[in-house]
Amino acid sequence: MTATAQPGVDLVLRLHAAAKTAAAYGPTHNATHSACEALSAALRSIGPACRVHLVAGCAFVDKQIATIHHRDHPKVSQLVEAAGRLGAHEIEFVAPPPASELRTLVTALGEALSNPSGVLEDAVLKTIRVRELHGITLGDEGEMIDRELFAIAQLSLALHAAERTAAHLYEDQTWPWTLGLTVVRHLERALETDATATLRALEMAPVTWDASRSAVSASRGILHAAGALGLPTTLRRAVGHAAFGVALLAVHGHASAPDAARTFAASAKRGLREGEELSAHRLRVLAAASALHGDTLNEIGHAIEQVVELELVRAHSPYPPTRVELLAHGLAHGNDGWMRVLVQCEGALPPGSRVVLADGRLGIVVGMGDGVAPWRPTVLVGADLVQPTEDVELAVIR
Repeated sequence: MTATAQPGVDLVLRLHAAAKTAAAYGPTHNATHSACEALSAALRSIGPACRVHLVAGCAFVDKQIATIHHRDHPKVSQLVEAAGRLGAHEIEFVAPPPASELRTLVTALGEALSNPSGVLEDAVLKTIRVRELHGITLGDEGEMIDRELFAIAQLSLALHAAERTAAHLYEDQTWPWTLGLTVVRHLERALETDATATLRALEMAPVTWDASRSAVSASRGILHAAGALGLPTTLRRAVGHAAFGVALLAVHGHASAPDAARTFAASAKRGLREGEELSAHRLRVLAAASALHGDTLNEIGHAIEQVVELELVRAHSPYPPTRVELLAHGLAHGNDGWMRVLVQCEGALPPGSRVVLADGRLGIVVGMGDGVAPWRPTVLVGADLVQPTEDVELAVIR
């Protein structure tokens, strides 16, 4: 997917480009005028009004995360940092802004890219409102960032770190331990904040299922299941790290889980500096990976193999299967115990499932049903969120 395929992505990149141009040439230069015109066109492609959040290392447009290619992620990081310095974590375009107001905004952002004491007087902006979000970590309402946005931001950071991990691994053939652990830690924070939003964003994001995204999915699945079982944090983290590495190599190299585990263990050992001792975490990661290619599989090995095999099924399918289709495959062909834990975590109808309501309307599941009524999840029908009062059925659409 190219950077401009999604209007929100185009808007964020145009905003960064205009800020950089204003910083380099000043607000009155023709280059700044041209950059603002391109930014105005990006705004018009979204609609008469929109809201941009620049928080937690990520950019959101109307609460939809801008899926930035990893090569452009530093631009988003710069923009988020500049917005934070200005107290402009939220930028709302309440109406199509005139060129003068766009220049004011991008000039302030441009100055804040290099000047920690930048200032933006929102009183002079009639069509653009800015807001500082205090307590930028978590929250349910008020001045704090929405929990769902925070979870999706953490997932986005995990995906970005996964892409960097893959690029390093394919080029150097050594495992980047720090990057791998970064993926796991972002996933932990996402799941702790809003596990359903994390799964929904991962399954329904409009980007290709490449090896890095599949590896993040495998790690998310095992972290979710291990958390539900109450396994110690240190063990969960190690198993999630091992699952990420094994899945990355399995999907990229079209290898079985045991073969990928051998390759992962070898690259992980090569990733150690000469004379460096293994930390407790790295020992646990290697032990978890070795469980896949020994004479007998233990329960940890079975768990990693299961989530990796699900991603291999996804990668080898002629069409992208939904999560519920993968779970059904796993229940039929995989480790029954671990699959049942996964189903309990994700629901009988996980986010992304296509369903038919009792009145015949088609929809997509965006939220799990509760334990009493698992077949009555929150469903998106057109632009409306619906909470069914009767059980829904799976839709078979090809």
